[in-house]
This record gives sequence, C-alpha cells and structure tokens, in this order.
Amino acid sequence: MDSQDFENSTAGRLVETTIHLTHYRAFVPNPLPPEILPSWTLTRLVSEADRALSELAGVGRMIPEPSILIEPFMRREAVLSSRIEGTHTGFEELYGYESGHQLPGFSQSNSARLENQEVLNYVKALKSGMEWIKEKPVDLALLKELNQLLLYGVRGNESVPGEFREIQNFIGRTNNPEDATFIPPSVEELPGTLRKFETYLRSGNQYPSVVRIGLIHYQFEAIHPFIDGNGRVGRLLTILLMAAWNILPSPLLYLSAYFEQRREEYYQELLNVSKKGSWENWLNFFLNAIIYQAKDAVKRSTSLIDLREKWRKILNENNVSSHYYTIVDNLFKKPFLSVSDIQTLLGVTNKAARTMVMRLELLGILKIIEEKKYGKIFEAAEIIKILQMSYK
Repeated sequence: MDSQDFENSTAGRLVETTIHLTHYRAFVPNPLPPEILPSWTLTRLVSEADRALSELAGVGRMIPEPSILIEPFMRREAVLSSRIEGTHTGFEELYGYESGHQLPGFSQSNSARLENQEVLNYVKALKSGMEWIKEKPVDLALLKELNQLLLYGVRGNESVPGEFREIQNFIGRTNNPEDATFIPPSVEELPGTLRKFETYLRSGNQYPSVVRIGLIHYQFEAIHPFIDGNGRVGRLLTILLMAAWNILPSPLLYLSAYFEQRREEYYQELLNVSKKGSWENWLNFFLNAIIYQAKDAVKRSTSLIDLREKWRKILNENNVSSHYYTIVDNLFKKPFLSVSDIQTLLGVTNKAARTMVMRLELLGILKIIEEKKYGKIFEAAEIIKILQMSYK
C-alpha cells in the first residue's frame, strides 16, 4: 500500500503497524458519520432508491407465502456473494449439494464439496441473522456469529472463525504485504474502532436509511475486523440492516449481483473513500446498486409468483389432491427432487410418490435430468431459469 495515497484523506488517518516484522502504515477510518455536502444527484438517487424499495416491499407483501421468494433469493445471493470471493458454485450445483443429490456434470471432488458448503454456509448465516434481528439488535456479537457460521468447516476455518483478528491483515492480489492495495486498522486500533462502529449501528442521524447503510458498508469493509470472510459478512450486514430497520418486510434485496458484475468498480469506489474521502461517488454507486437490484428483484419476484400461479392453475384444472400443491410450493425451496424426497415430504408410500412425480412430469412441471434405473432426479427447470436469467 502506497501510504502517500492516503496521507491527505479526509476519511481517516494512518498509523504504524507490523507485518512479519516489517513496518507498514495502516489506515484507520474516522468514526461515522462523515459530513456529506447535499447534492441534487444524491437527492435524486435517494428518492429513486426509496421508490424502488417501496415497489419491492409491495411485491413482498402481495404473496401469501413469502418463502416462495425468500428461499430462492437467499440462494441466488449466496452464490453471487461467494462468487465475488472466488467461489464458483452455480445455482444447480448448490441446490443439488443441499438436497443430497449428485447431479450429472458436476464434480464430486473434495474441493468442490468445500466450495458448495461454503456457499450453503452463507444461506445458513443469513437465516441465522434473520432470526437474530427478531429478538436482538444488530451489533458486534451478530457480526461474530455470522463470521463463525460462514467459515465453519470450510476454507478460512483455521482463521479463528467468530473472533476479531489479533494479527494485522491486508488486502491485495497476492499474499505479499508489499503488494497490498489496502491495510486496515492495526490490532491496537481495532477494538476502539469497532466500538465506535457499533455505536453508529445503534444510533440515528440526519441521513436517510439507505445512505446510512452505504456508509456502514464502507466502514465495515475498511475496518476488515476478521482474518477471513469480511466481504461476505459486510454484504450480509447490508441485507440484515434493511430488514432490521423495516426498509423491507422480508429479505428480498441483494446487492451482490451488482457488485459481482462491477467488481473492479466496487473495490475502487471503496478504496477511493479511504484515499480521497470520495463519499459522494461511493454513495452514488451504492444507491445505483439498490435501484438496479430492487428493480431486478421486482421482475424476478413477479416471474416466480406468476410461475407458481401457472402451476397451481394446471393442478386445479387436473383436479389433483392437495399433495400436489405441497410439492409445487416445496419446489421453490428445493427445485431438485427424487421419489424418496416426496415420500419424506408427504409421508406417503413409494408407489404413491412415484405416481405423483410421473404426473407432474406429464404436466410439464418437472423434467427428469438423468435416466437411470434407480434414484432418478427431477428438476423444476423453470425456477432455475428465472434465477439465472439476466433482466435488463
């Protein structure tokens, strides 16, 4: 890290630190909130973000069974947030791993298993966070909990999951601190910086909620309090704050898709706050992410709701039992299934489960993905298509 790039920053200060017995300078961000001058651009983006979020909230309230949207959206976010960190698990691979099915065409190696588990840990951390905020505030203890769940049993597990770091870390493309693009607060500065960060999490100020969340996202990433998992914890924190502050009735907005598509710009805008105090540029980027992803979520939500209604209409026209409706709703949580899955879900015989799966295949709701004598796996391909498609 070239400390000269940070010497005149209005966003923080430099302190001495040591990595492998070599002296470096680390950046300590100033406590939030910064002073941000009002601008017409920022005002317009806040207004647009609020409108987009209100529309998304309306969609979320419209559906009687929120898990129809929440469950697939959580997994989409888990895949894309982990992809930013270099994990390459896809939607189908995650669903197959989670349901215990070995899908054709996907690696069964130990490294693939670890990547799949890493993404699934993100889903588990998000669900745990949503339960946490029902009873407790968003605080440092929650951040530790999220980090521990993210790193459990996967790469980074050796980095003391769930504990704030006691060694100096750095951000860069290599493992050599000489190549670091950013060195976050020293170990000595970390506790005080985190206490001030928590104080801001629990307090209010004159800025709109969406702006405050943008400030918090930068601050957390600049503090980088864990050895590993900081990026994912920071993105989870954004989701949980939106729910905790009642901006959305359920976790339907996820920014990782936008950040992943614009990864270099994302990192550069965060870095420019530290170097130059470029808060407005960062907030412009962050608010545009909210606007873009809220609109995307409305379209994707509408597609999923319409698909469910289409399938329910088909079931109704064919005068099937209530079991079929249960299977269809469960497909939005687990779009890959086998006959034995139906047995477990409904508590029916193997023969009854086979009859239902075959009928759903004839109705075009399921399709078989691999012909074999035993253990056939079926897919709700239209759900996967909605999660993967690109909306303009």
